[in-house]
Amino acid sequence: MTQMRLEIRTDDDLNPAQGVTLQDSTSTFGVRRKDTQEIIVASGTAMVQDAADPRIWRYTVADVAPGVTYEWVARIDHGDAIDFFETEDTPPDEAECNALLNVGQVDALLAIHVLSADLADWSALSAADKGVLICRAQAMIDAGTYKGQKWADDQPFSFPRRDDDGVLIGVENEADEDNPKGYYEFEPVKQTRKDPSWLQNASGKVVKMVHMLLLDLPTDRSYRVVFMRRNIKEVVVSQNIMLRRKGKNTDDLPEDKLIEMFEAQLAKVERYLNDNSCFRCLQVQYNDVLKNPRPAIEALNEFLGGDMDTDAMMAVVDPSLYRNRA
Repeated sequence: MTQMRLEIRTDDDLNPAQGVTLQDSTSTFGVRRKDTQEIIVASGTAMVQDAADPRIWRYTVADVAPGVTYEWVARIDHGDAIDFFETEDTPPDEAECNALLNVGQVDALLAIHVLSADLADWSALSAADKGVLICRAQAMIDAGTYKGQKWADDQPFSFPRRDDDGVLIGVENEADEDNPKGYYEFEPVKQTRKDPSWLQNASGKVVKMVHMLLLDLPTDRSYRVVFMRRNIKEVVVSQNIMLRRKGKNTDDLPEDKLIEMFEAQLAKVERYLNDNSCFRCLQVQYNDVLKNPRPAIEALNEFLGGDMDTDAMMAVVDPSLYRNRA
């Protein structure tokens, strides 16, 4: 039997979480399979607060299928405000992940190179949980672009590997009707709060993320944030069309309430960016870019160092993709 441990860290010290439940904004599910939409954990199921660190909340899902992606949503109750944290997890199978090292080999290396006092957490884990962590580490490494990356997904986690220079840390997801040119998303970004290790190889590169994930970035390094703003009504219209196309219900949360929630989230993110000196931010208006892209492109070029190909950037702007309007 494979277990999947869900974990969320609530770092709002000024307005700490009073409770966290597994529950999406429509109260439809807590955890479900992404492929079949089968509900694995019911909406409203409580997560358990960590006794040593009250900012951490956990829940263990029993008997999940290795290699299957599960969607889950945490509803964070601050008393006077509600936040939703939506993410995905795919429980790995050590026997199938082709890791360079197995559990026994990792144990042996740690015994040689790491002080025993620093191994308490690792030593307390079961062999199965250690295997899960090893596979997650491998998956995180191979999701990025770097020297020595796999040639193919089924290549074992060993050399020889590709030796090329990555340009973008983002990867292009398969295109669909909602995004005919792909999504350009990087999956490890969604797990930044639990595991920000992908940032170690991200210096000087570009990654796309939704606004709320900016709150999960550690403040021990510098970031330049290009914050794309769009008419909020158009955002809601576009999101609802995409959700309905995927067979999801959009009727339980009225449009005005959804707009209110988005505006509160944006205000929270902007306060966070302003309060932390590690962030430099350029605001870019989506609607203005479509009407007259040149000023925004020149500003973006200056913001990112002034050595970009602005003509090539101009050619990327495609007004035909502006379909969902307020």
